[in-house]
Amino acid sequence: MACLFIPASLRDVTQGVTSLEVPAATVGDALDAADQLHPGLRCRLCDGTRLRAGLMLSIDGRIATLGLREPVEAHTEIHIISAIGGG
Repeated sequence: MACLFIPASLRDVTQGVTSLEVPAATVGDALDAADQLHPGLRCRLCDGTRLRAGLMLSIDGRIATLGLREPVEAHTEIHIISAIGGG
């Protein structure tokens, strides 16, 4: 199962849970499975079939380029990262 790490800004939806082990072949599957456990999580992360603007995904330490279609395997670590702006 993949491990989805929940950022602090979304832990109100998961009642403080910091990570979830979920069955998944893609990041989208992982988010769907997480949403089954904690309804409302996916809608905070996605606009339809895309990740919300300002969010990125790290899969096993690398930035995902395929968004929700990014494949995952057993023991994959998925981190949700908020974009940081500055100037």
